[in-house]
Amino acid sequence: MKITKKKEFILTMLLFLSTSSVAFTQTSTLVAVGSDGRLVYTPDSNGNIVPDFSGVGYKNSEEPIPMVPVVLTVSAVSGDNTANVQLAIETVAAMAIQANGFRGAILFQSGTYEISGVLTISATGIVLRGQGNSTIFLAKGTTQYDFIEIGGSSYITEETTSTRGIVDSYVPYGVDEITVESGHTFSSGDQVLLHRIPNQTWIDTLGMNASGINWTPSQRSIKFQRRVVAVNGDTITLDAPVVDPIDPQYATATLTKFTDNRINNVGIENMRLESDYDTYPHLPGASSDENHAWAAIAFSANIRDAWVRSVDGYYFGYGLIDIADNAAFITIEASNMYDPVSITTGGRKYPFSNDGQRILFKDCFARGGRHSLETGSNTAGPVVFTNCSTQGSLADDGPHHRWSTGILYDNIQTERLNFQNRGTSGTGHGWAA
Repeated sequence: MKITKKKEFILTMLLFLSTSSVAFTQTSTLVAVGSDGRLVYTPDSNGNIVPDFSGVGYKNSEEPIPMVPVVLTVSAVSGDNTANVQLAIETVAAMAIQANGFRGAILFQSGTYEISGVLTISATGIVLRGQGNSTIFLAKGTTQYDFIEIGGSSYITEETTSTRGIVDSYVPYGVDEITVESGHTFSSGDQVLLHRIPNQTWIDTLGMNASGINWTPSQRSIKFQRRVVAVNGDTITLDAPVVDPIDPQYATATLTKFTDNRINNVGIENMRLESDYDTYPHLPGASSDENHAWAAIAFSANIRDAWVRSVDGYYFGYGLIDIADNAAFITIEASNMYDPVSITTGGRKYPFSNDGQRILFKDCFARGGRHSLETGSNTAGPVVFTNCSTQGSLADDGPHHRWSTGILYDNIQTERLNFQNRGTSGTGHGWAA
């Protein structure tokens, strides 16, 4: 298959799957409504098919987000609450993990908790729960810092001796089966990395060797986290589809087992997070102050199976959510970001920012963002934004950086949703999706 056809297919797929606030009817040979009212997906002539986007979010969306029992109740104290809140987190971190996989939830009663520094969750099984918008965590620091940092001290360990090359003549977009070299040791239940390694021909054909862009193969090498669900000889079935075709003209690929060392079962729910800021030199609500809390909740690469639900954020310089690359299986649900405060330029005002994989954003809202529903470089899908809306966006929403793959925007209400070659924009982004 020619690379130009692949580009056309991917862009057509993204545009077909996305919606905007303008209602319209569209038909496609890839998707049709069957006689039973269910959608029927038909592969194209090369076997590319609309992928299954269900394998995202907390516990792969195979389990509901639980209501974890409260083990500690905390009230606000006068003045700085940093030590008060962090002590509560550390107290629960010292408790044993129960049979349900959690240590327990901390209930923060109604009140304003002034906090002057970073709050850190670095252990499995901890939930921070408020009593709605009457529980306010107010970030009072006067430097740029991420307010709540979530992540452990270890990532994953690749079992490099298990690595086998993928030998299919072509692996289409949307399929979940691959063929590996013989002599493998893969079995059902293994956690694996599907590593797609492009070559210079791929970059040259996409035009990403242009001055001011200058992609290299190593920069666009992406590892997709998957689980083996079946093995039939050398044919491996994965729990989520391939979302970047593997054509030997343009890329090779391998499969490798890994051991997961990340913390898990962490949640933040039912509260208001707010950043204090200096109103100079403008009127309140129109400040360009940058010396205050930046991201409200930042997930490091060392976290999987986590959630944020029913959390409102106000005035952070960056946004409510910032998910690092390789963080996985996180659900952001029914959460809102209002009026980020910072200069209106690059690297600021990203209300929901994601570099992670297998992530679900559901029923979220952003006001006053620049790139409100954003993915960064090498975002490894599937990733889903569904039933989300934005208001007063200062730039386009959607994939923003370099080569995000397998991103579904479903029922999105926004002024601008772009899937594009950004060329030399920013730092030379090129194809954002």
